[in-house]
Amino acid sequence: MIKEKKLFLIIGWNLLRATLSVLIAIFIVFFSIKKISKISESIMENKRTSFILEKRNEVISDLRKNFQLIGDKDKKIEEAIIPTDNILDFVAILESLASQNSLQQSLKFGTPVLVVNNVSSIDYYLTLNGNIITLMNYLKGFEKLPYITGISLINFQALTDKGWENNSSVSIQGKLYVRQGNL
Repeated sequence: MIKEKKLFLIIGWNLLRATLSVLIAIFIVFFSIKKISKISESIMENKRTSFILEKRNEVISDLRKNFQLIGDKDKKIEEAIIPTDNILDFVAILESLASQNSLQQSLKFGTPVLVVNNVSSIDYYLTLNGNIITLMNYLKGFEKLPYITGISLINFQALTDKGWENNSSVSIQGKLYVRQGNL
C-alpha cells in the first residue's frame, strides 16, 4: 500500500508539475501575444505615418515645382483682375483702341456679380461701327488686353447692302472679372 501511495504521490506530483508548467507556458504565451500584438500595431502605425509623410513630401515637392512655374506670374494675374471700383482703366483702353482704329464705340456695364471669394464678374455690352478691316484690327487689339475678360457673344452685321467691306457693326457681350480688395 505504501508503494501505491508513493506511486500516487509521485504521479500526483508529476501531474501538478506538468499542470503548473502548462499554466506557466499559457501565461507566458498570453503575455507574449499581447506584446507581439502591441509591437505589430506600433509597426503598422509607423508604416501608416511613414506613408503619410512620404505623400506629404510628394505634395510639398509638387507645390514647390508649381511655385517655380508660377514665379512672379501671380502678380500679373492679380494685375489682370482689376479692382471693382476702378474699371476706368479698362474703359480707357477700349476707347483708345476704338480711336486708333477710327471706330465709333458704345459701351455699357452691368452690376458686379460675385463669382468666388472676392472675385466678381461685370457683364458688359460693346457696340462698334466701322468697316470690316478696322473691326478686325480692333478685335486683334482686344485679344491682347491685359485684363481677364470673357466674351460670350460676338455679332457681326453689315449695315449696307454692299456687305462688310463698307459700314458694319459688331456687338460684343462679355464679362470683365474684377476683384474686391486683394486676392
